[in-house]
Amino acid sequence: MTDAKLKRLLNESPDEGMRIVIERHSGSVTAVIRARLRPPAFSVFDVEECAADTFAEFWRDRESFDPDRGSLGGWLARLALNNANDRLRRYYRESGNVPLENASDAAEESAVGSAAESVERRAALISALASLGKKDRELIVRKFFLGQSSKEIASDMGLTVSNVDTRTHRTLKKLRKIMGEDENG
Repeated sequence: MTDAKLKRLLNESPDEGMRIVIERHSGSVTAVIRARLRPPAFSVFDVEECAADTFAEFWRDRESFDPDRGSLGGWLARLALNNANDRLRRYYRESGNVPLENASDAAEESAVGSAAESVERRAALISALASLGKKDRELIVRKFFLGQSSKEIASDMGLTVSNVDTRTHRTLKKLRKIMGEDENG
């Protein structure tokens, strides 16, 4: 069944259409979420709950899905990733933990991580981050590895947005210097 036919089925017989959506895409949605929500911080229950939230969000917004603009699988994967990232950010915000060991996993998807493609580069980056002060390290991890906005960081860390932006700029300069890169690098 094509995505266009499935969209029609969702309109004509919502329960049957949703059953097929879940049957067809639950494995890939769960895989996306499992890749972000890992033990020990997250349990199988957390992954399943996030998947259920993803399908519930799809159900609420199903009218906005347009098969001419992209595949249903891609749309669900994006919803799943956004939901998993939201849970991850909530976990770090509520627990106050921003562990460096998780930063290396997130590095592959972040702006800072794009410069750390090899194992050696990631190790050098983690080492450089470890040499920073606690607040500077937390700020960089929150900004580039967890994808938090300056406003979120400011609120969580008790700083002003301007202070977050200034500290981020200065800390990135420090990191470049530690890693032996020039200012443009």
